[in-house]
Amino acid sequence: MSKVLIVSPKNKGNTYKVASYLKENSDVSLYIIDSGVEFDISKYEHIILCSGVYGDKIHGLLFKWIKSIDKKKIKESAKFHLYLTWFGRGKSDEHAMEQVANILKEKGLNFDRNYGLCFGGGMFIIRRGHPNSEDMEKALEWMKEQVS
Repeated sequence: MSKVLIVSPKNKGNTYKVASYLKENSDVSLYIIDSGVEFDISKYEHIILCSGVYGDKIHGLLFKWIKSIDKKKIKESAKFHLYLTWFGRGKSDEHAMEQVANILKEKGLNFDRNYGLCFGGGMFIIRRGHPNSEDMEKALEWMKEQVS
């Protein structure tokens, strides 16, 4: 049984590409929030929250999901991690990480501030071709370092 859970807001887009790559190339579970299915996170030691960065914030579905976590329903030793896809604008990645850190701190949950990051491809010419295979491999390396 996997001790690692990857959480993605939806089953399409840049973030999902990375999350599904991690699932396909390691022994982890993947939960898609917008699937509408209830998911038991009580057995996981590491929970990797994946999100795009939208105007300095994480995806709205992920925000709501994190806010809904009941501390009593997860292992006391569970640690949360964050992986972001991002267009590379300013410090919006740091602001999104702080948003997550603040929510988890309010709940008394463990958060590793060493977040992972790669470019996400946007419309037109913004970061076209990302996340690419090099981004995916770096994400996999980052994840393995966090959960070892």
